[in-house]
This record gives sequence, C-alpha cells and structure tokens, in this order.
Amino acid sequence: MPLNIPKPTGKSVRDMHSRLEKEWAPRFRLDEEFRDLVHQRNKIEVLEESDELNMEPMEIHCVDVETPILTRDLRWVKAGTLRTGDQVIGFNEESSGVSPQFYSRNLEAAEITHASDAIVDGYVVVLDNGEELRCTGEHQFLVTQPSKKAAHWRRVDELFKELNERTVSGMPPKFSLPKYFNVWEDEDSRDGGLLAGSFDADGTLITTSNAHGNDLLAKFGQYDNELLAAVKKSLDYLDFDWGENIVEHPSPGAKEPMHVVVVRGGLDETMRFLGAVRPERLLARLKKFDIDNRKLKAISSAEIASIRRDRVRVARLASSSKTYISAGYGSHNSGRAGGIIEHAGGLLMARPTFHAEPPTQNTLDERTAEQVERAASNVFERELVANNFWPAVGRDILIYGRAFVKSMLAMSLWTAEAGYPVRDSKESDKAYLKRVRDWKDTEGKFPFVITHIPALAILPALDNGDNVLATIEIKYATAKVLAEDFGSETVKELLSRRVVKWYDELPIIEYIDTEWVSYLLAGTEIRDRSIEEDIASDTLHKRTKSYTPLRTWKHNLGKHPVVMIPGIRTELSDYKSHFKGFLADAKDALHTYDFLLSRLATMVNAYYLPSYEWKLGATSAQFAGRDRPVLRVNLGGVTVTYADENLDVLAIPQGLPDATMLLAQADDIIQRHTLEDVLFGRVQGAAPAYQVNLR
Repeated sequence: MPLNIPKPTGKSVRDMHSRLEKEWAPRFRLDEEFRDLVHQRNKIEVLEESDELNMEPMEIHCVDVETPILTRDLRWVKAGTLRTGDQVIGFNEESSGVSPQFYSRNLEAAEITHASDAIVDGYVVVLDNGEELRCTGEHQFLVTQPSKKAAHWRRVDELFKELNERTVSGMPPKFSLPKYFNVWEDEDSRDGGLLAGSFDADGTLITTSNAHGNDLLAKFGQYDNELLAAVKKSLDYLDFDWGENIVEHPSPGAKEPMHVVVVRGGLDETMRFLGAVRPERLLARLKKFDIDNRKLKAISSAEIASIRRDRVRVARLASSSKTYISAGYGSHNSGRAGGIIEHAGGLLMARPTFHAEPPTQNTLDERTAEQVERAASNVFERELVANNFWPAVGRDILIYGRAFVKSMLAMSLWTAEAGYPVRDSKESDKAYLKRVRDWKDTEGKFPFVITHIPALAILPALDNGDNVLATIEIKYATAKVLAEDFGSETVKELLSRRVVKWYDELPIIEYIDTEWVSYLLAGTEIRDRSIEEDIASDTLHKRTKSYTPLRTWKHNLGKHPVVMIPGIRTELSDYKSHFKGFLADAKDALHTYDFLLSRLATMVNAYYLPSYEWKLGATSAQFAGRDRPVLRVNLGGVTVTYADENLDVLAIPQGLPDATMLLAQADDIIQRHTLEDVLFGRVQGAAPAYQVNLR
C-alpha cells in the first residue's frame, strides 16, 4: 500500500525550507562565484579596484562606424566619432514587470567608457523597412518574436543561424526589431530657426505623468497673431504633429485669450523636436530633468528580412549602462564572457532527433510512429526552442552542472469551454480534422505548461538517484493578488490599515512534492528591489516559525512535476561537491583571460613604481631568516625596502606581441580547446555532451 504524503502545513514547509537552505548554501556560494565569473559585468576582479587603479568592466560593443548613436543632448552622432566620456542615452539592461505584456524598461543617462575601431568580419541585418544595420556577430539587439510578447536580447550571429536553418514546419522563424526613436538631423532651415527662436522666447518644457509613464511636453504660448500662424505653418512644414488649447483668461489683466500650441506624439516626438530644432533654453532645461524614469516605448517595428555576412569597419564602444540607442534600435554592449557562454551553449545544446519505434511492421503502426516523431519535433520546436527554453537549460548545465524543468498539465485549455471544436453530426473526418488543426494554430494553447526554472531559484530535495522529491521556490505577488485571488485575510487587514499598497510585492512560497502543491505567505515585509535577491531569500525562513497557507491541492500527476537534468556528477554525495558545471575546468583559463583583458582595458602598466616606499633602517643581512615587514595603510601601493636596496622600475620586456593578438590567442584557447575538451568526451563521461541526461 503506497504511503500517503501528509498535507503540507505552514510549519512543515518552513522547516523544510530551513533544512534545504542549510544543505544547499555551500553549493549556491560556489555557483554564484562561477556565475559571476562568466556573466556578471563580464569581468573578474583579478586586479582590485582602488582610487589609484580605477578599474572598469571591459565590454566590446561593435557597430558600423557610420551608425548613428543618440547622445544626451539629443544629437545623432556617428559611432566612429564618439570618444570616452561622451554622454549618450541608454536604458535599463533588463526589463521589469509582473507579466510579459507589462514588461518595460526606462531610459538611462549613460557615458561612453571605451571607444576604438577595427575592421572585422561582420553581418548586415536587412530590415523590411529598407534599413540596413551593420555590426559584428556578438552584437545584441532587442528583438521581439510572435511567440514572445516582451522584447529580449538576441545576438546577430544567432539570428543569422536560425534564419538560415531548416525548421520542422519548413517556415523560417520571424524576428522583429522594435524601433524606439526615428533618426533626425539638425534642422537649419528658416522654419527651424523660427521655431527655435519662438520656443526659446515663449515656450516651455514640462514633465507629465500618465498611465504609460512620464512624458515631456514642449509648449508654445502666444496671442492670435502673425507669429502664432507662422509657428503653426512651420510645424506643419517640418512634419510635427501639434495640438492647440485656448485659454480664455490667461491672467487677470489679459484682454485676449492665449493660444497654447503643444507638440504631440509622446516622448519620442518631443525629443525629435528638441533635437532637430534645438531651442537652446529648452535644451538647457532638459539637462536638469532626470530621464531615468521615462519609459522606453517602441514607436514602430521592423521585421528582419535577411542577414548576410560582410566585412565591416566597426566602432568598438562600451557604455556605463551597457546599452544605448543605435539607429533608433535598442543595442547592448557585447561582453567577453557572454560570448564564451553562448559559444559553449551552442556546442552543448545541439538539436536532438526524435525516433518512435512502431510495435509492428504494419502500415497503420508505422504511420502512427511517424506522426509521433513529427509531433515530438513540433512540440520541441514550438514550446522549447521558440521561447528560448532550450538555450536557458543549456546555460544552467554549463555553469551549475544541473538544470530544472517544470511541466504541468493544463487540460482545461483543450475543452469545449475553451473553444476546442466540437464535431458536427454530419461533418466529415477531413473537414473536422482541418477545423481542429486551424484552431490549434490560431486560438488553441498548448495543454502543457513547460517552464525552465533557474538553478539558483529553486531548492530541491533529492533522493539517491537525484530524482526530485520536493521543491521550494520563493516568488513574489502583489498585495492585490494575494487579497483578491488568494483571499489572504492577513493582507486584506494590512491593506485596510494602509500598511501596504495594492502594488507592493510580498513573498510567497511555492511548495510542491509528489502529491501536493501549496502556496504559503512567507511574511509581510515588502519586497525591496535595492537588495540582492540572494541576500533577501537567505533570511526569509529565519523571520518566522511558520508560514501562512494560502491554497493547497493535490496535483494528481503521480510524480513530482519538476525534473532535474544533471550535468557532470561526481561520486561525492554532499550537494556542494556532487554537481560540476561543464565550464568548471575552464575556470583558471577564464581568470587569466580576464586578467589580460583588464590590463588592456585600463591601460595599467604592470611595470610601474609604487605610490610610496617604506625604507627600513636595517639592512637585508640584519633581517636574514625573518619575513620582510608589511605596512598596511590605505595609501595605495607601498613597497618595503631595506637600507641597502634600491627601488628601480622593472625593465619592460622587449619583443612581446601586441596585446590584442595575445587576447585573440587566449580567446581561441578558451573557446575552442578548453570547452571542446570538456564538452566532447576528452574528460570524464562517455556520452556526447548534448545527451546531458546520460552524464
């Protein structure tokens, strides 16, 4: 008789959370260190930052030198002319929001931190609006796809590969670039001069708030006269949309109504007006405004028609925000570590093939097997590749040595109530099946929810075979959702006392075992996004002795819906040593590479005199057999010398190769030799690397 698992309670889940946190903490610390090695800011602090050696992350962003970049003073400047210290307009690297349709990014003032140029093999991205964007393969654009509502980062070389690959359906994938600004030029015509002078004299720039974010409005006030008519005519001639408000009594002594002309079209049109017409007083006022709370909103979208290879002269740029606007599109600094992880991900996560063996050799069974193969391939393509699921799993296995997949049934999606076609009494088989296929392709949703769970976002309890027994995930929900959808009396009471606002996020625990699913309120402390999630979650179970159950039910799947895909497993049983990322053997090489990159990026000379010298009164003979004293003061570099020693600059070695050649060689060693040794059988493990379930 199977053992029934008891229904989870607030105390039992809290106690399990505490135990799993303790067991996994050493492993997570190692994972976070290696995550930072290959991802965070694309730079390892091999050389410590200080006032004397002001290290900055080195990220190389490569677009054609002729590509226009939007600067902070609202000019479009060629990428090849930008220099370190120039001010540009960037935006948040990552989006935020509770669901994809509400994901958003804000503009962000940024500064160019690196600028150089080179001639390299690159790509030309051809858009259906006729524009061509020239860049390197590692360059990333904000891209949208029909299957994903939110814009996300994609490398150009990946897009090139996917557009030229054959897919199961035979149709190439579709990618579009959201356009956030139209490129403008300085308007030095008579109409531009009239508008600049008029808005400088009688105009103003104000900020407004609405449901879509904060906007800027350029306004011009004038009585009904010839100047007002000329301003309207010039706005029309230069293709600016405008509106007019009439204020009947602008002031107590006014004898005429005031006509207020407003440049319409939102933030992008206001910026185009200021940047093209350039009224100096309004531009000076713009500098005082904080642009960081202005929403980055797309004004149009251009589909990628094709991508081809070509030689490109590129400007290698890095900005403090890691982002900026190039030719009106969202661009990202292309980092070194990102290139390595994506390269390795491409090696690891090769597309699998599917084969179904018919039980007999009759035609019906063979046809059924073929349909199963096609269905499996189609599901994999639609549900796992199109939403970036497969590469995400690959990255986790490469870095952490494990990945987690959650699959839950959503049977209600294929019911008559949800719109699934019901066969008519006289409808033929062919007609009905066509109607079902059309419904699945247009309205129907896939009846499984398949999601990737980041390795550092889940605490699993595993058995001896690394099968998942129970999991705990920390999630956040708004007070409104907790009160209305979950019926939490605690949150309702907090809302009534105005202790929390409806949009404040509170922590909840998602607990799942082989029988139960349970959501529990983990506390009433409002989420603070200024605190790193790792730190916040570590202390969550320490703040209470019991969680508050919100909703609990049986999932009736017969097994845990989360599956762990292991990478390389060791013979050690403790979680800290049991899993090994595929990139772990490349750690030393990555450190060396970053050391070289840091030196090149910051122009730090390894052969320099220290800031200070501490001359000892004794000679080296008098100190024989003893360690040299160390002076620890916050003065910068301090070198201790004996009385009979002279401090000289080390001779710079001659005949060394150029630093960029050295970096290219190091990159070659890391990306091709080390990773392929790890991934393709020259280390422990007999299976091909993409068969990660056999590791």
